[in-house]
Amino acid sequence: MEMKHSWIGKNVFVTGATGLVGSILVRTLTDFGANVSALIFDSPADSELVQSGLINKLNLYNGNLSDYQVVSRAL
Repeated sequence: MEMKHSWIGKNVFVTGATGLVGSILVRTLTDFGANVSALIFDSPADSELVQSGLINKLNLYNGNLSDYQVVSRAL
């Protein structure tokens, strides 16, 4: 229970949020009260993040992790 409270209000940056592991991580972090920002390359309609509507609770940045300007803006 202590771990859950330690995420409340924390800002977290996640890459790969539309993938299986990324979507599980995002759900867990948002359930724990973290403010999640995610860098996504695309948002496939069959992604758990999109299907669940969780994508609407995130601060989204579209782009590629290798693009310095996009990553800099997101962070």
